[in-house]
Amino acid sequence: MDSRVRELRGRAMNLPIRSKRVPLVDVMIALLVLAIALLVLEGLMVTTTRNSSLGGHMTEARGLGTNAVPFLYNYYIVGSIGQDQMDFSLVRSNCEVREKIVRLIPTGS
Repeated sequence: MDSRVRELRGRAMNLPIRSKRVPLVDVMIALLVLAIALLVLEGLMVTTTRNSSLGGHMTEARGLGTNAVPFLYNYYIVGSIGQDQMDFSLVRSNCEVREKIVRLIPTGS
């Protein structure tokens, strides 16, 4: 057994050592992919910031508009009850929906 171990060790020592280096082409491709991804993210950041700013301005304008015009409002509560229309099971289900509808009425003065 001792000779067998020495023989295997000898064979292992004669094998060429594999290089653990990464080829330069692989590094360049990885950097190119990273650069493209960063450019895309930068464009998304600009668009997101612009849309957020625009949304804030629109909300502010809507608030100023509703404050400038006096209005009254009416609201209605609409209710609806539904039941199963087909008898597939022994247990029947009911559904009740209630909605509040608001109607804004500008008074003009």
